[in-house]
Amino acid sequence: MQTFLQQLANGLVNGSVYALIAIGVTLVYGLTNLINFAHGQLVTVGAFAAWSAVSSGIPFFLAVLIAASVGGGASLAMERGGFRFTAANPINGFILSLGLIFVIEGLMVERYGDSLHRIDVPIDGVLEVGGVQISYQRLVVVAVAAMLTVALMLVLRRTRVGRATRAYAEDPQTTALMGVNTKVLIMGVFLVGGALAGAAGALLLSLFGATVTLGAGFVVKAFVVSLIGGLGSVEGAALAALAVGLAETFGGAYISSRWTDFFGYVLVILIMLVRPSGLFKGSEGAHV
Repeated sequence: MQTFLQQLANGLVNGSVYALIAIGVTLVYGLTNLINFAHGQLVTVGAFAAWSAVSSGIPFFLAVLIAASVGGGASLAMERGGFRFTAANPINGFILSLGLIFVIEGLMVERYGDSLHRIDVPIDGVLEVGGVQISYQRLVVVAVAAMLTVALMLVLRRTRVGRATRAYAEDPQTTALMGVNTKVLIMGVFLVGGALAGAAGALLLSLFGATVTLGAGFVVKAFVVSLIGGLGSVEGAALAALAVGLAETFGGAYISSRWTDFFGYVLVILIMLVRPSGLFKGSEGAHV
């Protein structure tokens, strides 16, 4: 039982980070049908923005805000500088995103090198309950990720901007005819998605450190999560992220730690066989 609870705690930590990254992926897809593989580079950019901030003496929690701002700004620059020109043909945007991976990674190597960058643990100490141990920093990661995810869901469900975003995802033409500035709406989605990715990068930095290839592995997980939840569904991405995090940790603990990543991919295959559109995506298309 103790092992089960320990792995449950570990799975929630991993899943919360996956959620922040996957939500950005699914938000952008929901409005533009664009699969942006360069989204992972926003995680890397956020991590190194946080590392630079902390190295300059800035407190970690302020560094998370800086990372979110930098990630959001970089995402907006991608949209304004490239993706908006591919709006009519998302496959071109997909190809552009592949090119951006190499451009951004190359720039990051030139600036930071290819070594592992770490920071001191912002909040030291371990909480132990019934033999289950979890560091305070991991609790902070879960709490921050949960707050950001819940806040975004509330915005989407209870604000005018959120309702306009959901309406555009369902019917872009009608939404535009109703006077919604769709250009600003898409820019906002890129900004929010990039901010979440940047924040995720800062949180990952506090747990594992960061290299210039940090985002590459996590963006694959983000797409696995998005497929399971249903591309375009924020709620689906959040719940699927937890499912993948738990599948990996329990599989690694009870079957083989060498196959940790394998269990998330098995989960997506099984779900795609049963429900090809994902758990939370209807047949009418993407939604947020």
